[in-house]
Amino acid sequence: MSLADELDAVFAAQAAKATQHKPAVPLDVLEHCHSGQREAVGDDTLLQCWVTARRAGKTRGLIYRMLRAALSRENVNVLYLTTTIKRGVDTVWHELLLIARELGLEVEANHTRHCARLGNGSRIWVSGCETRREADEWRGVLPRTALVCIDEAQDWGSDLLLYTYSAVIVPSLVDIVGAFVVAGTPGSPRGFFWEMHNRQNVGQHSWPMSSNPHIGDPRELIRQACEVRGCDETDPSIRREFYGEFVADEQRQIFALRPETMIPALPTGVWSYVIGADFGAVDATAVVVWGWLVDNPRVYLIETQAKRGLSASAQVALVKEVAQRRERGLVGIVGDPGGGGKAIIIDLRQEHMIPMEPAEKSGKASACRLLGDGLRTGKVLIPESEKAFANTLLIPEWDPEAIGDVVKGHMPDVVDAAIYGYRKVTALNHERDKPKDERPQWQIDQEKELDRLAEQQQREEFYLREMGLMR
Repeated sequence: MSLADELDAVFAAQAAKATQHKPAVPLDVLEHCHSGQREAVGDDTLLQCWVTARRAGKTRGLIYRMLRAALSRENVNVLYLTTTIKRGVDTVWHELLLIARELGLEVEANHTRHCARLGNGSRIWVSGCETRREADEWRGVLPRTALVCIDEAQDWGSDLLLYTYSAVIVPSLVDIVGAFVVAGTPGSPRGFFWEMHNRQNVGQHSWPMSSNPHIGDPRELIRQACEVRGCDETDPSIRREFYGEFVADEQRQIFALRPETMIPALPTGVWSYVIGADFGAVDATAVVVWGWLVDNPRVYLIETQAKRGLSASAQVALVKEVAQRRERGLVGIVGDPGGGGKAIIIDLRQEHMIPMEPAEKSGKASACRLLGDGLRTGKVLIPESEKAFANTLLIPEWDPEAIGDVVKGHMPDVVDAAIYGYRKVTALNHERDKPKDERPQWQIDQEKELDRLAEQQQREEFYLREMGLMR
């Protein structure tokens, strides 16, 4: 049974229990919603996905949904998570307090912990989550969780979203049959948010900008955005942000795969290997093997592994196992020295005689472009057995404000490991990329001899000048 099937089973069991105590609906909350928000805010489905255009009132709708959940039962917890704490405070915290007071609700605000306590004892928490470690801070700490909302899902890393949902949120909701809402503006048609948008058992909600009575003419907003960006309405960023459509954006996508990139199987021959590793106790530990053949300009993805929750000794064991299998052709092995990676590298070198080096981490954007160029030009090939890795490569995007220079969000761990390893491959193989000299061998040898004689003459003249025998 897949993870998705297991989670579906959990929510199905919760739904059966939920029918026994359906919460009362605070009508004053729904009455403040505009037409687009009202159906979503009033939906009692335990699993929901909200997909809207910008300026459609999504985040305000989430505030109404959280208030509704907090008011429906006493002494429950409601949690709002977005990409960073600062973003949550700037966009939701103050707005939450303002709306609660507009509705005449009694609110006790803790501005340090960003927790709003209502008169019935229920609490609404506003926070952010940038890493799995930050997600784990919410694991099991909120009893009686009635609702968890994840906002701006398009800006979360897909791996982090899946981890937060499966490892942190689902267990917290079982206690009192809580609900989950994931919301955002559409992005690339892949990853966790896209999959939730297409799942059959999820309550789907979307509405256009025109539903929001608090904005001006949507057509004028779109016209202005097109003018500023120098594009028309067919541009992927316009389709995503103003029309609420999931659209691939080749400009923002870091790695593009050609049909020829995927090959049925690896060729046979004498291989040389480079291993790249990205370590993590909370994040996944990922190991990627690259390889190439003599007189073959291609670089092949050989294998990938990614495992979560490994101890330091288990991470060492994983790298050691892969290195020993590839020992005969191994010419380079690098690992991320960040966090606890430095200690693991030292352990592998001193205790296990595996010559791992710290991976080069500076210039991440240039490293991404390096691998991207290899994929674009057909130099890098991936076997069909690594289709899952190929799909993961399609997830990372450039920051829309700095395309080609800044990576948006968290890079998947296995992609980080691949970048570290590929950088080492290119450093080892820079000579292989030089164009082949088509001249006759005698002419090449003659040029080398002339260069040697010229260098020798320069040295002799230098010494003569030093001795005053030549001007």
